[in-house]
Order: sequence, then C-alpha cells, then structure tokens
Amino acid sequence: MAWIRANVPIGEVASLLGFDVRGNRATCWRTSNHANGDADPSLRFHPRKNRARCFVCDMKHGHSNLDLVIAVKRCDCATAARWIAQRFAVPRAKVGRPRGSRATHVPSLRAGLSGEMEVLVRSGVYGQLDPGTQAVLITLFHFRDPDTGLTQLSYRGIAVYSGVESPATISKALKFLRRIHAIQMVQAPRLGITRPCNQYRVTLEDEKFLALCNETYRTLRESSEKERAIRSEMRFAREVESQLARKVQSETSLMQAGDSAPRTPRSIPFQKGNQSQDQHHSCKGLNLSSLAEVTSNKALHSVKREIGVSRVCSESEILRRLQMLQRQAEEIKVKYAVQRT
Repeated sequence: MAWIRANVPIGEVASLLGFDVRGNRATCWRTSNHANGDADPSLRFHPRKNRARCFVCDMKHGHSNLDLVIAVKRCDCATAARWIAQRFAVPRAKVGRPRGSRATHVPSLRAGLSGEMEVLVRSGVYGQLDPGTQAVLITLFHFRDPDTGLTQLSYRGIAVYSGVESPATISKALKFLRRIHAIQMVQAPRLGITRPCNQYRVTLEDEKFLALCNETYRTLRESSEKERAIRSEMRFAREVESQLARKVQSETSLMQAGDSAPRTPRSIPFQKGNQSQDQHHSCKGLNLSSLAEVTSNKALHSVKREIGVSRVCSESEILRRLQMLQRQAEEIKVKYAVQRT
C-alpha cells in the first residue's frame, strides 16, 4: 500500500474512477457540498505529493489515491488496493512477517555500526563481495526513498554514483544481489518505445539473506578458531625450540670452559738450602686440619671440610646430550610442519 500511495499517479486513478480531469483539476464528487454543483472545479491534484484536495470539502492534506478509491467506491482499504493493483503494475509482496522487524538470531559484535548494513558487515558477507557489487549495493541503499524504501535509478545513475562504469558489471552485480536475496527489482512497464527506470528495494532483512549471513558468520568463526589454535601451537613450538637452543649453547660453553680451564700448578718441594723460603713458608689459607683433629676419632666441622666437585663432564657425555637435543628439535619441527599442511 505504501508503494501504491507513492508510485501510482493519482490523476490516472481519478480518470479510471470517472472524473473529468482537465490538467490538474476536476469536479468534486461531493456536489451537494457546493452551492452551484461545483461548476468551477474545486478538486485539485498535486502530482509532486501524489495527493488530491478539494478546497471546499477537504482539510489541508487531502486524499491519497487509496483514499480517493475508498471515498468514491465506498469500500475498505484492502478492496481499494486490489482495485488499483488490477489496473497498474504493482509489485506483489510476500505473505508473512512485515518488513522492518530486526532478526534477533543474527550475531551481534562491536563494530561501531547500526542499522541494516550492520548485519551485512558483521556477518562477513560484505567482505566476500567483489568491489563492484559492494559499490552498487551501497548506492542502492543510500538512494532509497524514506517512505517507500524503493530506489529508482538508471544504469547511468548507478554508474555515476557507484563508480562502476561498465553496464555489464552493473548487470552482473544486480543479478548476484538478487540471487542472494539482498535486493528485489521492480521492472517498470514499457510505454511505447521507451520504458522508465527500474525500481530496486534493498532487502537486507529477508529471511533467506539472514540465513546466508548466519552461515557465513559460523564459517568465519570456525576458521578463526582453527587459525588461533595453530598460531598458539606454533608459538609453543618456537618457545621449545628456543629453550633447546639455550640448553645446547650452555652445554657448549661449559665444555669449552672445561677444556680451557687453568690447571692447578704443582707444589714446589721445600729446599733446605733456601733459608728465605724456610723462614716465610706458611700453611695459612690452605684449610688444613691440625694434627690433633686428624688423629682424633671425631668428624671434622663443616666449616673445616673441603669438598671438591668436578664441574667438567666427559666429552662423550656432552656429545650424547647434544645429539639428543638435536633429535628432539627435529621431531618438533616435523610435527608442526605436518600440522600446518
């Protein structure tokens, strides 16, 4: 009915109802309200607003084409709409839930958007469209009529505002948008050798289109979770590999330090002829036990014990450890290379 009020010319409806339309004026059908039978026509048609008003009988806004049929035919609104639909090319709407109610099952994320385009972007469907289709859809969305929700543009107009210059690309984009139920096209009837521009309705809240959005959203979420798991495993593999590298480096440095460690010089035997050494020789700082402590059966105190630990491993043991670490590193690399493939 909104489409009928906005697009069906009220002058043509009045002519089919039997009014003698002369230009934008006609005689009012309520002649009893006029003193001279409305000899001077008082019913005026406003093509821009698509409404009719009698300066004597009506208030400020007058009648729409549906109101005119209801008043002349004395019928209800549904009968008036069917009467007009039988005589004009009116698009048929699907039976079911009215348009405009927002679906609650579509996932909601924070993207800083609102309205119908929010579902398109957040679900990931917009990102999968080619640039030409994206430009055509945005152009049709922003040039729609706020009352009827229809966009009437020629191919030339779509090319100017969307930046898609090829008519073949525009036609391909429109067909694809119709196939995914993102738009509906109302083809205008041919008038002689010419035909008015087609009309398009952006239907981003269609049930089939919302089902496509939900399916695309689930697929993207699954792929994101798999990618996140693979990245965490790769991060763990890098950490293990770095730990192995540090161990190999520490073992190598320890082996090199053991090979190049300075050896303790042998003690020089005491020479009797050297009186200076005989006078200045001392055992201070060597942490030796006294004769009484050695001959006694008591254990030495912990502060007087001297424990020596060899910090240098054998060369064969270090090579064995290096070979083991290298094998572990190779196994980890092979494992995560298979997971990535």
